[in-house]
Amino acid sequence: MKKALILAGLAILALAVWMSMIINEKLSERQESRVVQAETPPSPDVRLYKLEKSRHLKEKRSYETSDEGETAGENRENTESYKEGSGDQSGGAAFQEVEGAMAERGEEEQGEPQRSVEEVKSEIRSVIFDRFVQGYNTKDIDRYISAFWKDGFLFQVEGDSESEFTLTDLDKVRENESRVFGSYQYLNYTVSDLNIEVDESMKRAKVICHTLLVGGGEERLSPYSVSSGEMRSEGISTFVMELRPYEGHEEWRIKEWYFEPLLRPE
Repeated sequence: MKKALILAGLAILALAVWMSMIINEKLSERQESRVVQAETPPSPDVRLYKLEKSRHLKEKRSYETSDEGETAGENRENTESYKEGSGDQSGGAAFQEVEGAMAERGEEEQGEPQRSVEEVKSEIRSVIFDRFVQGYNTKDIDRYISAFWKDGFLFQVEGDSESEFTLTDLDKVRENESRVFGSYQYLNYTVSDLNIEVDESMKRAKVICHTLLVGGGEERLSPYSVSSGEMRSEGISTFVMELRPYEGHEEWRIKEWYFEPLLRPE
């Protein structure tokens, strides 16, 4: 019995030694294989493949890093630009646009700047003295006629049925006064005691004044002549004047003229 046990133990020991030898042999082969692989350089194809792969990876990382940086930079610039525009430019531009629109609307509603009553009266006096009076006294028919509006013109002499008459053709006035200019050696037209009333629209006015016309020469054309070779016409004139557009601007002129003589023929 003891002998059998001794034999069995020897068999187990021998198996264990054999297994150990096999394991050590396998480990030795693996180590040798690794050493051979480490000592043997890779083939040219393998090296080229690895280099290409490494370069590709580097380029990819560089592109991704650059793209991310540019995107981040653009986003940062856009964000800063938006903040600056929102705070300084966009808000200011929007306010300026609204302000400009309001100003334009105000100009459309108001039109030209409103003038004072005194400024309007000064313009009216200029028409009466610089055009009406000076045009007549210098025998400048164009200057005289420029004191009147042709459209809607009316000249009326008030009095009795025999002396009263009406004229609505400004061209006829030009013709008659041109004949007067050529018939008298001198003409003196004076206007005084002006009373100017401007209505609320500032586009219409009434002027009441004293007028006196004296002319000297051979021919007597007026029924109000008082001596040989002299013509005299005196009375109260009422001018109805209007402000109208003319050649890109507005100006005052006489639309209606009512004349009431003070010296009547005998």
